[in-house]
Amino acid sequence: MNPETQSVPDMKGMDWPCLFQFASEHGILGVMFEGVQRLGEQGVRPPFQLLMDWVAAAGQIEEQNRTVNKVAVKFLAQLRQDGFEGCILKGQGNNLLYPNVYSRMSGDVDVWVCKVERNEELGMRNEELGMRNEELGVRNEELGVRNEELGVRNEGEESLEYRAKSLEREVIRYVKERNPKAKAIYHHIDYGEFDEVEVEMHY
Repeated sequence: MNPETQSVPDMKGMDWPCLFQFASEHGILGVMFEGVQRLGEQGVRPPFQLLMDWVAAAGQIEEQNRTVNKVAVKFLAQLRQDGFEGCILKGQGNNLLYPNVYSRMSGDVDVWVCKVERNEELGMRNEELGMRNEELGVRNEELGVRNEELGVRNEGEESLEYRAKSLEREVIRYVKERNPKAKAIYHHIDYGEFDEVEVEMHY
């Protein structure tokens, strides 16, 4: 939706305090302020003091978004350093879809995580798209990696399920080392605070 091509509804007779309260209760003060700024087309404005309160609230929301964005970038950098990759989900990720990326009220940071396989650390080489490591007794046969020494079977769906469970355990262990009280719930675990912003890690 292009905000420049959308018509502005008739706001004459609006109960502005009620609208402000509604926007505040639903966490959309910043989003609605984008519309309030376009009301000059109708010569309509909220009462001066209420407008100033709205300006202040929108400014705080923008500042908070900038802070949370910086924390998200820093957290992703920390994950990479610790051998993980990730992407930002939900709120902060969806902000990019808003005309003003700082208008949505921010909350915690949700990160989807995957493990980075470091071939150098594992002593593995990539040959003809197949990973071979004779030292560990690993052979690549018909796209199925077998490692009898570790008792790992990597075949079709069993391989995907094994890797998913392995990632889940690694992420939970990673978080528990930093926050022993962290609680894992189905597909995510609460990391706790990172630079004073709550973080959830999804796997």
